[in-house]
Amino acid sequence: MLWALNVGSEGSDVAFILLTGCIIVVLAYIFRSPRVTLDVMLAAVTAYLLIALSFAALYSLVFHLDPQSFRLPEWIKRESIEAMRTEMVYFSLVTLATLGYGDILPSSPFTQMLAVLEAVIGQFFMTALVAWLVGMFISHNFAGGR
Repeated sequence: MLWALNVGSEGSDVAFILLTGCIIVVLAYIFRSPRVTLDVMLAAVTAYLLIALSFAALYSLVFHLDPQSFRLPEWIKRESIEAMRTEMVYFSLVTLATLGYGDILPSSPFTQMLAVLEAVIGQFFMTALVAWLVGMFISHNFAGGR
C-alpha cells in the first residue's frame, strides 16, 4: 500500500492528500467517459476502494493524535503502527460498506462524525454512481439501436 510506507502522522496526512487526489482523477475519468466500458466499471471499483483507503489514512492520523478516539478490542496491538493501519483499513471498509460490526468503535465526537460521513459517502457513491453508470449504459444502447 502506498501509505503504509510512511511512518507517523506525517505519513497519514500525506497519504490522505495523495489518495484524495487519486479519487478526484479516477472520478473525472469515469464522468468524462462517453460509454460504460469495463475500464469505467473497474475505475468505479477503484474509486470506491480509494475512498476507503483515504478514510483509513485519516483515521490513522486521528488515532495517532488522540489514541482515545477509538475503542479497540484488547487483542489489537496499539503500539504497532502497521497493526493500527491495518485495523483502520478494516474499520474504514466496514464503515464505507455500512456493515458496522462494532468491534472497533469511534469514541470521540469527531471520529463519530467522520464515520458517519464515510458511511453517507459510501451509500451515496453506490446509489449515485451505479445509477449514473446504468443510465449511461441504457441510453447508449437505445441510441445505438436506432
